[in-house]
Amino acid sequence: MRGLKTITRNKNGLKLLKSNKATVKTDIKTLKDFTREKKTESTKTAFIQTGNELNTIKYAIENKKNVLVTGHTGTGKTFLIEQLSKEYNAKTINVSCDIDLDKNDLIGHYEYINDKTVWIDGAVITALKNGYWLILDEINFSKSEVLPILNSVLDYRKRIELKEHNNELINAHKNFRVFATMNANYTGTNDLNQAFRNRFPIRIELEYLSKENEIKLIKNTVGIKDKTLLEKIVNIACDSRRMQKDGKIFNPISTRNILEFSEMLHKNTDKKFNIIDIAKATLNLSDETSELDDILNIVKNYFSGAE
Repeated sequence: MRGLKTITRNKNGLKLLKSNKATVKTDIKTLKDFTREKKTESTKTAFIQTGNELNTIKYAIENKKNVLVTGHTGTGKTFLIEQLSKEYNAKTINVSCDIDLDKNDLIGHYEYINDKTVWIDGAVITALKNGYWLILDEINFSKSEVLPILNSVLDYRKRIELKEHNNELINAHKNFRVFATMNANYTGTNDLNQAFRNRFPIRIELEYLSKENEIKLIKNTVGIKDKTLLEKIVNIACDSRRMQKDGKIFNPISTRNILEFSEMLHKNTDKKFNIIDIAKATLNLSDETSELDDILNIVKNYFSGAE
């Protein structure tokens, strides 16, 4: 059950929705970025590695290096960073780098509040001043003209001069860190130029989990104990990824997708849904009807008699 919520304003005029369990929403556009307040105690990450990702990213955190995390959608790029933020007792600001992201979202803007024109800090400035972790989600979806704004923040200077706000010079708080995530070669993405990429000296590529680890994740996260059922579920995901590699479908089942499928299946104790209902609800990954049909055929291969 979610905790009680209260709405307050911080010193920058940002609306904060606080809850002891819910995320904190910060509106800069009114702000359309998300600040997640972390628990005070240290928490071990539940992220399952495919290589040495945890040690690599911890090295970056402890040495103030910017990190670029790449990989297929649903492989846990943002999840990895957010889990580590709990361990380091850090707050995060998550910026969705879509086509609508503009300079005002990142830097800030003037706004008329209570009969006064006041400056409202953007996501980057808020993170810089307060020592938050800045997560630039799907950075290669953003417009190319927006990214250069971040150059001085991302390089050795770790500061920015706000020409829009009386040339205010802001140096990064000692706890400020920057992470970017992206899905390479997806429709609608843009190539990051080499100069910008070089501002992320630590790079991690996340692969899909091995079959054994994906089974382990579903078991631990969802609570399914039946080994045969777990194997069937993960085989569905693995088959879709093979089809994607073979060029038969464009959107394979991600770890995130298969967790949703598993959870709905596990909670279907009153049998309101058949297996195809569950697949349509959780594995409908494309607007192309033929792709859904291909996924449903995979499901039917492992659940005989499915309708």
